[in-house]
Amino acid sequence: MNMTCIACRRNVNLDHVVFENYEGPVKCFSCGIMMEIKTVGGVLGSVAPQGGESVLKGGAAMCPERRGASPSL
Repeated sequence: MNMTCIACRRNVNLDHVVFENYEGPVKCFSCGIMMEIKTVGGVLGSVAPQGGESVLKGGAAMCPERRGASPSL
Protein backbone atom coordinates (compact mmCIF):
# COMPACT_ATOMS: atom_id res chain seq x y z
CA MET A 1 0.00 0.00 0.00
CA ASN A 2 1.04 3.56 -0.60
CA MET A 3 -0.18 6.97 0.52
CA THR A 4 0.75 10.52 -0.35
CA CYS A 5 2.54 12.64 2.28
CA ILE A 6 0.37 15.58 3.38
CA ALA A 7 3.40 17.91 3.49
CA CYS A 8 5.64 17.14 0.50
CA ARG A 9 3.15 15.03 -1.55
CA ARG A 10 5.72 12.28 -2.09
CA ASN A 11 4.81 8.61 -2.03
CA VAL A 12 4.96 6.92 1.40
CA ASN A 13 5.33 3.14 1.11
CA LEU A 14 3.23 1.16 3.59
CA ASP A 15 3.97 -2.30 2.17
CA HIS A 16 3.65 -4.29 5.35
CA VAL A 17 0.84 -6.37 6.82
CA VAL A 18 0.81 -4.18 9.95
CA PHE A 19 -0.58 -1.24 7.92
CA GLU A 20 -3.60 -3.20 6.65
CA ASN A 21 -5.57 -2.26 9.80
CA TYR A 22 -3.51 0.36 11.64
CA GLU A 23 -3.90 3.44 13.79
CA GLY A 24 -0.78 5.35 14.77
CA PRO A 25 2.22 7.36 13.61
CA VAL A 26 3.89 7.17 10.19
CA LYS A 27 6.99 9.13 9.16
CA CYS A 28 7.61 10.48 5.68
CA PHE A 29 11.24 9.71 4.95
CA SER A 30 11.38 12.40 2.24
CA CYS A 31 10.52 15.45 4.39
CA GLY A 32 10.49 13.98 7.92
CA ILE A 33 6.94 14.96 8.91
CA MET A 34 5.21 12.66 11.37
CA MET A 35 1.60 11.86 10.49
CA GLU A 36 -1.12 10.10 12.44
CA ILE A 37 -3.00 7.71 10.18
CA LYS A 38 -5.84 5.23 10.46
CA THR A 39 -6.37 2.45 7.93
CA VAL A 40 -9.06 -0.21 7.76
CA GLY A 41 -8.74 -3.05 5.30
CA GLY A 42 -6.06 -1.25 3.32
CA VAL A 43 -8.13 1.91 2.94
CA LEU A 44 -6.94 5.16 4.45
CA GLY A 45 -9.52 6.45 6.92
CA SER A 46 -7.78 9.60 8.13
CA VAL A 47 -4.47 11.46 8.05
CA ALA A 48 -3.35 14.27 10.34
CA PRO A 49 -0.06 15.92 11.19
CA GLN A 50 1.03 14.46 14.51
CA GLY A 51 -0.81 16.37 17.23
CA GLY A 52 -2.97 18.22 14.68
CA GLU A 53 -6.42 18.00 13.17
CA SER A 54 -7.20 15.55 10.39
CA VAL A 55 -6.70 16.87 6.87
CA LEU A 56 -8.02 13.80 5.08
CA LYS A 57 -10.98 11.75 6.30
CA GLY A 58 -13.09 8.81 5.30
CA GLY A 59 -12.43 6.12 2.74
CA ALA A 60 -9.68 7.80 0.73
CA ALA A 61 -7.58 5.51 -1.43
CA MET A 62 -4.04 4.97 -0.21
CA CYS A 63 -2.65 6.49 -3.40
CA PRO A 64 -5.52 8.28 -5.20
CA GLU A 65 -3.38 9.65 -8.05
CA ARG A 66 -3.05 6.11 -9.38
CA ARG A 67 -6.75 6.19 -10.18
CA GLY A 68 -6.36 9.44 -12.11
CA ALA A 69 -7.52 11.78 -9.35
CA SER A 70 -5.27 14.08 -7.40
CA PRO A 71 -5.70 14.10 -3.61
CA SER A 72 -7.82 16.98 -2.33
CA LEU A 73 -6.03 18.41 0.66
